[in-house]
Amino acid sequence: IGVCSVVNTWRTAFALCARSTWLDRHSPADPMAASTGGLLDKPSGERALYWPCLDGLRAVSVVAVLLYHASLPWIPGGFMGVEVFFVISGFLITSLLIKEHSKHKAVSLSGFWTRRAKRLLPAMVAMVALACGLALAFAPDSIQKIKRDILPLAFYFTNWFQIITDQSYFDMRSRPSMVRHTWSLSVEEQFYFVYPIIFIVCKFVFRNRRVLPAALFSMATCGSVALMQHLLKDTRNWDASRVYLGSDTRASGLLAGCALAFAASDVDSTWPDFKAPRWLSVALDVLGLGSIAALGALFILIHSAAQITYQVGFAAVDVLSMLAIIAAVRQDTFCTNWILGTRPVVWLGRRSYSIYLYHWPIYVITRPQVDVPYSNYPVLVFRLAVTIALAALSYEYFEEPIRKLSLDTLFSTRFDNPGLRALLATAGMVIGVLTILSLQPFQAKEQKIFRPFFRPNTTGSNALGHCCYPGVPVIETPLLDWLGSSNSALRPGDVVHFFGDSLVAGTGGVDPNRPSFVETVEKYAKLRNVGVVNHGFNGGWTGSFQLPTGTVTVIGFQYGMGDTGRWRQDTVPGQYQYLQALPGHLERALRICKEANVPVFVMSPFTVGE
Repeated sequence: IGVCSVVNTWRTAFALCARSTWLDRHSPADPMAASTGGLLDKPSGERALYWPCLDGLRAVSVVAVLLYHASLPWIPGGFMGVEVFFVISGFLITSLLIKEHSKHKAVSLSGFWTRRAKRLLPAMVAMVALACGLALAFAPDSIQKIKRDILPLAFYFTNWFQIITDQSYFDMRSRPSMVRHTWSLSVEEQFYFVYPIIFIVCKFVFRNRRVLPAALFSMATCGSVALMQHLLKDTRNWDASRVYLGSDTRASGLLAGCALAFAASDVDSTWPDFKAPRWLSVALDVLGLGSIAALGALFILIHSAAQITYQVGFAAVDVLSMLAIIAAVRQDTFCTNWILGTRPVVWLGRRSYSIYLYHWPIYVITRPQVDVPYSNYPVLVFRLAVTIALAALSYEYFEEPIRKLSLDTLFSTRFDNPGLRALLATAGMVIGVLTILSLQPFQAKEQKIFRPFFRPNTTGSNALGHCCYPGVPVIETPLLDWLGSSNSALRPGDVVHFFGDSLVAGTGGVDPNRPSFVETVEKYAKLRNVGVVNHGFNGGWTGSFQLPTGTVTVIGFQYGMGDTGRWRQDTVPGQYQYLQALPGHLERALRICKEANVPVFVMSPFTVGE
């Protein structure tokens, strides 16, 4: 509300100032007068709603997201780049609707939705086709997740589907779905479906007044932020996926952009022909540079697990994005235009949507030290090169031709039109995606490691796996139930041995607010005067010891995969090397169990596709 009020105050004061000074000394034919606007400048002509610096701001945002998804430790708040996208989208969509309403005194819903579909759907289909192809070739375990997510994606319901199915956006312990990142597109599409109707109602109720709609959307923005803080109180285990993914809590950025567009527009959407005083241009330039610098600082300082991120972080990003937009759309803010308006930055920003779409499948199949035996930064260079190349080709030869395709061309029998060829290619991709997803389930790559030792269950994440190593007795009752029962055959002095890693044992800091698994078992075991010993595979264990027959009753096997790059040199050189060494660890441990004739529990919930 404060930002929009400042916008209106500045506009009124400097409009009067400019009309009495600058305009008196220039004729209406002056090209400078024709190309400058009000507090928020608008270029003239056919591209009246295109501001190159906004593409530059998009470029900054998408780079922050790319670096965040690369798990770089120095930019833990890069996910906030999506919020900047939301503010820009709300501002541009509202500006387009204001312009259309001013010109035609009406808004075509079908025309609006058709333009949005032509802009967004082709790249989405291409991304899903790419994800299916990459999964088929390099990550068969991802096919099942794509099949699970494809229907919500088709109806732009991905964000609510992830909430309903209790999927954590921040959980990277296993390979994530290749279409997980489409949650943000679902938020925007839901907004695009509802907002034009709300805009028409506002125009009908408020007529040509702009202050009241700006105030209304400002209050709605505050309501969305307040809802985020209210729901955050019920967040379990500090996983904020509900407030991060929800359309209601993430609408603040979109609504803030809408409020700014209303506050900065005139009654008839024509902008006052005045050139701002030099000192105002300098002030706006400083404001823009400061806002961009502050956004960069937030990308570096805030963290997804910090509660303050959701209390004030998103609201701060919304305000800073609005201030950056005010400076970005002015043509006389020299430094801001020099930074955001350079050709490479604008080029990147124009393709930011494609870059965002294509980067995630590439990232998912090139996890450092897991899928490829290289560290983070060399892999990042490869990821960025492939992503930008794909986005550039898709934008030039696929998305833009379809966006420019007219209805007359659609029913033409000639196939020399690039848009028609791209549309046919889209149809072919849809058929290919449906064909791939109709195939039988694939075995997960990680499961190949365990195939000689275990067979997975298919009944859910809480079920036990089964040991199939020859000669090893297996107990298929849940361990805690067995320890607490009178049939456990545990005697005072017996020892329970665990083999696995720190994540499985619960000593790796998975959730500091909950007791580790070993601590829980120790609580049960102490009731029977039974000891617990933990042997960590990633702690230098070599398996060079024997279990005395009769003194050890139970051995539990667990295995967990942590976040990429979390294993350091003090344990093993990385997940890739750990996975390569894991079969040997399992072989030695199971051989010890066989020689000692002790029963084995399989604690890790091996499920198909995980």
